[in-house]
Amino acid sequence: MENEKNEYKPDPSLNDRLLKTRTVMISGEINRERADEFARQMLVLDSESSDPIYVYINSPGGDVDSGFAIYDMIRFVSSPVTVIGMGLVASAAALIFSIPLTIDVFGSYQLGAIITSFPFSALISVYMG
Repeated sequence: MENEKNEYKPDPSLNDRLLKTRTVMISGEINRERADEFARQMLVLDSESSDPIYVYINSPGGDVDSGFAIYDMIRFVSSPVTVIGMGLVASAAALIFSIPLTIDVFGSYQLGAIITSFPFSALISVYMG
């Protein structure tokens, strides 16, 4: 018997279909590879159109530097970004989710909102740079 891990491997065609709807998923551990992939996806979507981008996050967290890279990319793009937390949003993932709650260098709050939907256990965060 071999010790094989049953790792989930996402279907590449599904990822392409999500990107066509301007949707990006962050699932699982946040690490450098995931942050790089996220940055490429966001830059492509932002270059195509200024329509809203939807980011779904379900993560226990991970590398804080990678979390900051994702955080910065969401703030960098000119398209409005809606972050929807589902399942577990902890550690570095909570940092990413907290973007609308940040205060800019001039001391004013960024335009955004957090909506808590208890029946569906979902959190929605909107950032409009």
